[in-house]
Amino acid sequence: MTAVRPLAFTIVFGLLIAGCSEGTGPGGSPPVLPAPESMEFDLSFFGGGSPSATASGPSRVAGVNWVAAAASVAAANLAVVVHTAIPLATWRAAAAQRPVFEDGKWHWRFTTNVYGQPFSGDLTGYVEANELIAEMRITAASLGLTNFLWYVGTAPVGGTTGSWSFYDPASPSTVVGTIDWSHPGTLVWNVSFIVIAGPNMGDELTYDVNGAARSVSFTDASAGTTAVIAWNATTQAGSITAPNFNGGVKACWDTTLANVVCP
Repeated sequence: MTAVRPLAFTIVFGLLIAGCSEGTGPGGSPPVLPAPESMEFDLSFFGGGSPSATASGPSRVAGVNWVAAAASVAAANLAVVVHTAIPLATWRAAAAQRPVFEDGKWHWRFTTNVYGQPFSGDLTGYVEANELIAEMRITAASLGLTNFLWYVGTAPVGGTTGSWSFYDPASPSTVVGTIDWSHPGTLVWNVSFIVIAGPNMGDELTYDVNGAARSVSFTDASAGTTAVIAWNATTQAGSITAPNFNGGVKACWDTTLANVVCP
């Protein structure tokens, strides 16, 4: 995959995995679910790649360095969002529900609309060998899905790391992508998605948050290239280092998004 592909991910960070009470049945507490942020990538700063505005801040004319960064960020979209957009929306819908305990598992049942289409789901959560396991089954007539196991999440009880596996609706036994995530502290996150099946196999997107410092790296497996974009969420200054831009030399922008010599 060598073509530039658009990316727009919105991300909000909040809860982390918490422990469960000893009892998971009636009278006990349901497990605390991983936050939606564990499968999100907040790249809204790049505003869809517009050279005249960003999603956060007033309209302005951006320099070519920021525009190149926005285009490079956009390149990861098709590799990831096709696998995570509906799971993320359905996870949020499920997590907003009050669970019920049935058949030895907790169930979060819901209905919601995604891209104007109705979806219903049954999220089950249970603890096995001190590990939280969450399984999302989706029914969507528009996609011909009935109780389809779309994704599975695992995380140690009381831990700050976890993983997701996403299945292909067109080939239900095929895992098309995985996420490994960690949340070791407040405003410290790492979320890494890798495509493991399909035309973009091997592509990887990693998003890091450390306070106001943000970075994303995107590896295009077919091209054998990796682009790294870094920025400050407070000042909005940042940089891009990519093999197909500026001769592979780091290029920067300032707080107004104008080109600037890198420090």
